[in-house]
Amino acid sequence: MPIGGSQRILPPMPCSPTLPSLSVLASTLASLAVVQADAAKPQTIFSPHYRMWTSAPAPRAKLALEATEALHERWHSWVGDIGRIDTTHHKLRMYASRREMRQDIPGMGWAEAFYNGEECLQYDDPTAEHPFQWLLHEATHQLAAEDTHLKLPRWANEGLAELFGVARILPDSRKRMELRLGSMYPDTYPLWWLPRFQLSGNMASDLREGKIVLPTTILQEPETVDISNSLNQHYLAWLCMAHLFHSTDSSAWKMWVLTDGTDEGLMKAFGPRSTLDARWYAHMMKLSDSANAKK
Repeated sequence: MPIGGSQRILPPMPCSPTLPSLSVLASTLASLAVVQADAAKPQTIFSPHYRMWTSAPAPRAKLALEATEALHERWHSWVGDIGRIDTTHHKLRMYASRREMRQDIPGMGWAEAFYNGEECLQYDDPTAEHPFQWLLHEATHQLAAEDTHLKLPRWANEGLAELFGVARILPDSRKRMELRLGSMYPDTYPLWWLPRFQLSGNMASDLREGKIVLPTTILQEPETVDISNSLNQHYLAWLCMAHLFHSTDSSAWKMWVLTDGTDEGLMKAFGPRSTLDARWYAHMMKLSDSANAKK
């Protein structure tokens, strides 16, 4: 896939002989700032485990690298000896804006970031509270593929990436950024859908209204099933499944992810299947209550 920086043309300066109003001047300066940010000279920067091509401002790129380094440290402490290799300088690409990324990569559809098998691509959004959640999600896919060589069903592959991608990153006792696996920011995707779906507490009713997709359905679905009409419900279900299993028995969940990945192994560790939907829905309601409390 050809990926490269896009040129930007500065807007013309006002040509009126009179001074512009403060509002016009502020608007013009803001437009110039956006254009100049988009037109920043691309550079390649490094951290201990990543190489990033970026057109974003250097401080923002540094923040993104700090987040991915926190992810890298937590991932390798999580997989332990099962992670067979540690790739030297995983490749990242961060554009200065969503506009620049979508101009450079047409046809992205709903995606906000992606991992193409070689590098993770995302844009910077300095107005977002958690701007690197998309990058961390895709960088988890990258670590799973390049370092640990995992082969998981789609729901577990995505659920695992979500579990790491929405985890809180906070300073530890040494004031280093630490990813707290299992502790999640409620205002990240797909968790922000919990308040919007307004779950009723009645699983059958929410299922009829199309608010949820049940785990037993997900486990039976073909890997190539089209989920375009229930994308958010599926991603939310995948995350809540991963979080349920991690919360129930983190050691069993980790061993299933790293050494098994089969439906039979999952039910052996987290069965019975007959109660899975109810347990998952109760767990989702707890997450929903927490998300609503943060509103």
